[in-house]
Amino acid sequence: MNAFASGASDALVKRTAAEEFFKRLESYLNENLPSTDAVNEEIVHAKSEYQQAGKASAQAYEGPFFKKHIVPTVHKFLIADGLSRDAAIQALLAEGHLDLKEFVSGTPASRQIYPYKKTLATTLKTARKDWWGTGKVLSNSCPDLAVRLPGGPSIVFEGKLFRSGGPDAAKSAIVAGLYECFFYRALPTLVNWKEPNASGYDYACFLAYDASPLSSLRRTWKDINREVERSFWEALNIYVMIVPHDESAAHPPEDKVDNALTGAIP
Repeated sequence: MNAFASGASDALVKRTAAEEFFKRLESYLNENLPSTDAVNEEIVHAKSEYQQAGKASAQAYEGPFFKKHIVPTVHKFLIADGLSRDAAIQALLAEGHLDLKEFVSGTPASRQIYPYKKTLATTLKTARKDWWGTGKVLSNSCPDLAVRLPGGPSIVFEGKLFRSGGPDAAKSAIVAGLYECFFYRALPTLVNWKEPNASGYDYACFLAYDASPLSSLRRTWKDINREVERSFWEALNIYVMIVPHDESAAHPPEDKVDNALTGAIP
């Protein structure tokens, strides 16, 4: 029986069950997502299409990557983890859901609109003007993914495709991603469900695919202060998941090392 559906009321039991769920998902993603070489080759082949659309930055690749690889793989994991196909579809929500109807049941977009934006820097920069303005002063927030486990917790996912850059770029990506997880966890009545008591997410997950040549994101996260790491999980209910676990990145070719250090995107 699913540990979430056992009726256990003890918070530690529920947290342990949630952590085990995250670990199973992480293992499944590591085993089933394409390699970093395959992902980067795929992006290079699509480069001209992105450039024609005026989108040459790494962010341009992120949405299509999650739609093509992350969402279908999470859907398959939910089935492998014990849900029926229909239950897996019902459990999973994703940004761009209209293109993903075979995998998800809807959008994780905000049910409400708020006077805060999902990035702290933007809020600090614009709130003093927006809050006393007369135009569009509220923001609609849409996470990348959400999972509503039957009889269990609801989980919001903030996704990141990290392709290049060294430790400084990795630190910025981690800080921004974890802040957005905190932001989505903190908002009330965020989930766009029909039930009137749908009041938010129990857990958040920073789900990052590290396609950088030196696995900079993974390595940087491993070096974080352990008290900070524990606080994210134990105090804030935020789990960090960086995939894939690619051992081939330990000894990359020299050209990949150069790209990693300069932040160049092929």
